[in-house]
Amino acid sequence: MITSLPVMLLCHFEKIRTVAIGAGIYRAIAQLGNDASLAVAKRKRAL
Repeated sequence: MITSLPVMLLCHFEKIRTVAIGAGIYRAIAQLGNDASLAVAKRKRAL
């Protein structure tokens, strides 16, 4: 039990890190999509 506790904690942190990286990538993609749609809207208004 004592030896498995650090392993369990490590797995838990790995999961949190994976979720955090996934959320960061998702947010970055959402931001890029938002910027792209804004740029398209500005271009349409300019025309």
